[in-house]
Amino acid sequence: VIEALPFARHLSQQVGGGKPVAVGLGQLVAAFGGALVIVGAAFVWFGLGWDRGLSDAHVSVFIEEFKNDSSHDLSIAPLLRGKLAGSDLIEVFAGGAGGQPSRRARYLFRGEYRDGGDGKIRVSGELLDSSKGEVVWARSLTKPYVTGIDESIAQIFSQELHVRLLSEKKRELDALFRLLLGTTTAN
Repeated sequence: VIEALPFARHLSQQVGGGKPVAVGLGQLVAAFGGALVIVGAAFVWFGLGWDRGLSDAHVSVFIEEFKNDSSHDLSIAPLLRGKLAGSDLIEVFAGGAGGQPSRRARYLFRGEYRDGGDGKIRVSGELLDSSKGEVVWARSLTKPYVTGIDESIAQIFSQELHVRLLSEKKRELDALFRLLLGTTTAN
């Protein structure tokens, strides 16, 4: 039976220095068993989406409209969505301030802006883990109000969120691989 499998025949010739060697099914299982368990578990985990945060290679984030307590009308959220959506690794969902986040989004980003006095605007934003309701990142900025300030603010938030979202995803994947490999500490 083993001789009928091309990869087994190749393996037996490699082990035997080019000469066919009898390789039993037990030896094949021992050689490939660990790798098959890891690949199989990862396939099931990612393929079936048991954990929405690990269901694919993307990080998903729901970005609410910014709450406006200012005399200015800024378009930070649409600009931020556009910048983050440009990444192949981040899936972006949109909604109004206080709206219902998409059930598929792992993270929720919400922000607000208000007049800061002396011609300045204060902007704050926070990133929450939607499954735990915990804040995982927050940032506040005070900038002079000038035309196009919303583009500048969206750029700052976009760069910082990109790094934070991808580091959160890396942390999740590291934990998954440690679980699959049977280790509990990070290398």
